[in-house]
Amino acid sequence: MRILLPFAAFGILLAAYSGYWLYLSHTLGETISELRVRWHEAGVEVKHGELSVGGYPYRIEVTARDVEAAGQDGSVNWRWRTPILQATAHPWKLSHWVAVVETPSDIDFSLTNDWSLALMVGRGRISVNVGADAFLERVSFDLRDLRMQPNVGSDYVDINRAELHVRRAPMKNPSLDVAVFIKEMAFGQTHSYTFGNRLQELNAEISLKGPMPVTWSRMALDGWRDAGGVVEVHSLQMLWGNLEVQVDGTFAIDEAYRPIGAASATIKGYASLLAALRMEGIVSEPAAFAAGLALDLLAKPAPDDGRGLVRVPITLQDGHLHVGPVPLMPLGPVIDP
Repeated sequence: MRILLPFAAFGILLAAYSGYWLYLSHTLGETISELRVRWHEAGVEVKHGELSVGGYPYRIEVTARDVEAAGQDGSVNWRWRTPILQATAHPWKLSHWVAVVETPSDIDFSLTNDWSLALMVGRGRISVNVGADAFLERVSFDLRDLRMQPNVGSDYVDINRAELHVRRAPMKNPSLDVAVFIKEMAFGQTHSYTFGNRLQELNAEISLKGPMPVTWSRMALDGWRDAGGVVEVHSLQMLWGNLEVQVDGTFAIDEAYRPIGAASATIKGYASLLAALRMEGIVSEPAAFAAGLALDLLAKPAPDDGRGLVRVPITLQDGHLHVGPVPLMPLGPVIDP
């Protein structure tokens, strides 16, 4: 009789767990409907077609067809569509979901100034952590085979792989941590670029401090700035042809909505960068010449190929970007006055 007790206990536990799994699977549709109501109140509309649940015993696996999500914050509109979405979570941790998109999907962004961007995604994986308030605390995107096509200009951009990680800090000390990692970005052939039509790598790790603006407006930016809002760039790295750039610094906006701040930059290939900025009309010839002289004095040969390598302070103040002591270019407001 005692030999049977462990098996009986296991059977009871299995029956209880199976009942719990069935309860979750049957109430999941109602839970999703409640979430859609909350998202609607926050300005995000979510629609889907047929919904099925599986994955017993170790997972809750939801398959949704004809999924569409859209949002608007007053100045930026977005819409995402995918024919099928599979999302998986463990029954004992429903706050963490992993979604897989194996079929091509598209995302549209548009601004109030008639600028729009179409983003086509070949496949991707999304990891989501949901907080107690039913909104995202952390989300990660791992996207493959992307194409970006703006409505202004004919050039497209193809991206082999892009990762985006976003984490929201508690409201008592509000901040948003963002990390972006891009591998192999290829530009369309209608325009010739100084460093080539292929950007090998672009990485950024940024923290947005302060209560985030709800809309892109002067009033919202005033509130963010007055509350001590800053942008901390922990790391910005770019490898484009023979140009290598690394930047870290802290930035904000002044009363005229112009960027202000200080940073440190390490640049390999700065002479080519100044020449490109001058050719594009972004930097005047006298400013490029003066900056070149200053950087030549600070530069030292790179250990691998002997090209000029320089580490220089960058300052954004009073509507100008200074490289070392040289005012390189004017800076306008980030929003129309």
